[in-house]
Amino acid sequence: MLSEVLFASSSAWLLGATELTLRMLMGGVLIVGAALLGVLQSNKR
Repeated sequence: MLSEVLFASSSAWLLGATELTLRMLMGGVLIVGAALLGVLQSNKR
């Protein structure tokens, strides 16, 4: 599910449909970080 979001965002940027801003980058970092934390915590159980 997370890979779909990353693929859609990067392809929209590459095709010129959106402008990449610092706010968008920080949001992406937070989303990926939260997903990684979820995976790491589920592996500890």
